[in-house]
Amino acid sequence: MENTFEIVVITFQGMEDLVERELIDLGINNTEKQRRAVKCTVSKKELYKLNLHLRTAVRILVPIAEFNAKTDEQLYNSILNINWLDYLNTRKTFTVDCVVQSNFFKQPQLAALKARDGVADKFRKELGAKPEVDPIDPHIRINLTISDNKCTVSLDSSGDPLFKRGYRTGQHPAQLNECLAAGLILRSGWNKTDTFIDPMCGSGTLPIEAALIGYNIPPGIFRQKFGFEKWLNFDRKLYKQVFDEIDDESNVKLKIYGIDVNKKFAKLATDNCKNASLGNKISIINNSMEDFELPEDEKGVVLMNPPYGERLKPEDTDDLYQHIGDQLKNKFKGYDAWVLSSNFAALKQVGLKATDTYFVNNGTLECKYVNYAVLNGSKVAEEIEETETTKTEETED
Repeated sequence: MENTFEIVVITFQGMEDLVERELIDLGINNTEKQRRAVKCTVSKKELYKLNLHLRTAVRILVPIAEFNAKTDEQLYNSILNINWLDYLNTRKTFTVDCVVQSNFFKQPQLAALKARDGVADKFRKELGAKPEVDPIDPHIRINLTISDNKCTVSLDSSGDPLFKRGYRTGQHPAQLNECLAAGLILRSGWNKTDTFIDPMCGSGTLPIEAALIGYNIPPGIFRQKFGFEKWLNFDRKLYKQVFDEIDDESNVKLKIYGIDVNKKFAKLATDNCKNASLGNKISIINNSMEDFELPEDEKGVVLMNPPYGERLKPEDTDDLYQHIGDQLKNKFKGYDAWVLSSNFAALKQVGLKATDTYFVNNGTLECKYVNYAVLNGSKVAEEIEETETTKTEETED
């Protein structure tokens, strides 16, 4: 039996249940939900697998020490007492990321500096030499979390955040975080066999994440590296086994469409799809929502992230959202529609009664993720009720 150890899967607030469901689907059953995280016990092989397969996780941490500290000196001495030679050598670089919620340590940068000094001085004391600090691309990324006086030191097995999939070829001014996009799709309940349409697809994040889900493609398969690949105990043969065990893509032919009226954005979405080897699995169309020729299906899911109005006049924004509502009722009869926006006033112009509403943070913007069931196309001139069932999700920048 393989040795097991505890990990903490970091996610966004409100998405803990989605991460837990993913973990269970991947065979991890000893889960414990926490705020913005799910704790569980895994083997080394499972750690590699989770980094490759999890869609709504931001990073996966492996705790190596816990202690209490109220002063910089206590923090430094506790870090110094960790046997860093088990994890580092003088040929590897490192950095310390610090997350602080404490009245004892009010400056995360200073706490991170004390931790880096403790690591370096451990090597000076033991070997007379030290590893160098590299804050950009280190071999070992150390995570220090301080909550009140409780300090947890972990190794970051992911390296770059897991939402950095590796398929983007360029930047869109309002592109969705990939983990958020995957969470929105999973939250929508899309069953993979119905048509999936994003009529304002921008750089194509929602259609791409839908295709990765629908065809059972691991989201981490495009990445150049994970943090654990630079660890002293990295097992390359075991990691190869994880790749060899990836299931074949689903043979089902999915209908996934991304539409954008902006020719430049449609080209960017097309390039991103090709870079993700999904060019023949996603239809990117340069067209308007109203002129798009809807597939002859009885049902499907429409997900969209329309402009929030930062660059539009209020009246133009209202007109846009009213137009969205008109298109939903007239064109997408029988579809399940979801709209993400931070413009709560403009959302009321959609004119359809919401069946469910979630609060989501897209970067620094608080948004509503609203579900409209377009049953028969009849427009219901009711404002979205603030008393409807709500749930909260937050994302990082």
